[in-house]
Amino acid sequence: MLKYAPDYLKIENRKKIFDLFVKERELSRAEIVRRTGMSFPTASKAVDYLISRDIVTENDLIPGKGGLGRKSRLLHLNTRSYYGASIVFEGNFVEYGIVNLAGELQKFELLDFKDIGDTKALKEITANLNKMISEYGDKVLGVGVGLPGTVDPENSIILNSNSMQLTGTPFAEAMKPLADGIKLPHYIENDVNLACMGEMYATAAARPHDSLIYIYLGTGIGAGICLDGRMLQGCTFRCGELENSIISFRDGTDDSKVMLGQKVGMEKIRQELGIDITRDDGISEEDTEKVIDYMVPYLAVSIGNIALFMDVNEFVVAGIVPAKLGQKFYDRLNEKVNELRPYDGWQVNICKPVVNGAALIGGASIVFENTILSEHGIKR
Repeated sequence: MLKYAPDYLKIENRKKIFDLFVKERELSRAEIVRRTGMSFPTASKAVDYLISRDIVTENDLIPGKGGLGRKSRLLHLNTRSYYGASIVFEGNFVEYGIVNLAGELQKFELLDFKDIGDTKALKEITANLNKMISEYGDKVLGVGVGLPGTVDPENSIILNSNSMQLTGTPFAEAMKPLADGIKLPHYIENDVNLACMGEMYATAAARPHDSLIYIYLGTGIGAGICLDGRMLQGCTFRCGELENSIISFRDGTDDSKVMLGQKVGMEKIRQELGIDITRDDGISEEDTEKVIDYMVPYLAVSIGNIALFMDVNEFVVAGIVPAKLGQKFYDRLNEKVNELRPYDGWQVNICKPVVNGAALIGGASIVFENTILSEHGIKR
C-alpha cells in the first residue's frame, strides 16, 4: 500500500497509538499527542476507533497540569477485550496457546511432533487448538502460525524449509488438516521472526529502543530483525538468513568460502569438538569452555558486523546451544563483541530471552495487527 494513501496513514496512526498503549497501558489524549507528534484531531480519531472496538476504555478524570485547567479522562488498554491464538512448529515439537492484548500468555500446550505428513496427528493438534480457542468465545481474532524456514506471509507460501522438506508449497496444501480445521483467519510467518516480534511485544515497556535482533542457535542459526518497530522481510523474505552468510574465504575461490552455518550449531560442535551438548546429564565445565572458545569468535564477528551496519545494539540469542552453555556464554560473547569497538561509545548488549513463549506471543501480535487495526478486521 502506498505510504501516502489515506487508508495506509489511518492504519499507521492506529498502530502507533496501539503500540504506545501496549507499552504504557494507560495514557491521556494529551500524552498521546505529545508522544506521537500527531495533531490532536488526528490522534483523537485513532483513539476513538480503538474505543469503539473496546480495545481502549476511557474513565478516571485526572486534573490538568499542576492541578489546574480542564480535567481529562485517562485511557486504559483493555487487555481482555480480544485475544490471539498461535501455533508454532519447531523441530521435533509443536506449541500452541492463547495470548491477550498485553502480550501475556494465557494458555499453553507443548507436544511432540516430527512429521507434517502425519495427518492424524495434525488433526488432533487442530482439534486441541480449536478447543482451547472455544474457551474464549468470539474474542479470539485469529491464529498466527510459526514455521521453520523461509515463508511468504503475504501469499501464505512456504518458500523453503529444509526441516519440513518443502519448496514453494502453499500452506493450505502443506498442512491441509490445520488450514482447513482452523475456522478463524490465520497468518503464517517464520518461527524466529515470530520470536523476535514476541520479545519486542512483551517487553515493550522496558525497552529504550524499538529495534532488536533475535538470533536462534540450535541445529542451525537464523535471525529475526526488528528495526524501528518494523520487522524486516527482505526482497525474497530471507532477511536474517545467517546460516549462509559468508564469514571468510580460504583462498578466494567460490569452492572454499566459509559460511557461518558451517561453523556453529549442534552438529558442527559434535564434528569439530566431539562434544554432544544435548546430553541429558549436561556437559562438563571443561567441555563448556571448549565450546565457548570455539564458537564465540565466529559469532562475535557476525554480530559485530550486523550491529554496525544495522545500527542496533540490542541482541537476544536463544536456542538449545546457549541454553546448555549458560551465562558464561553470554558474558564471553558480550566481551568479545564489545572488544571490536569500531567507534567511541560502541556498546552492544547480548542477552538471553526475557519472556517464555516468545514465538507464541509474536504469533498473536500478527493477528492483532491484521485485525484490530483494520476497518474490517473484527467481525462479531
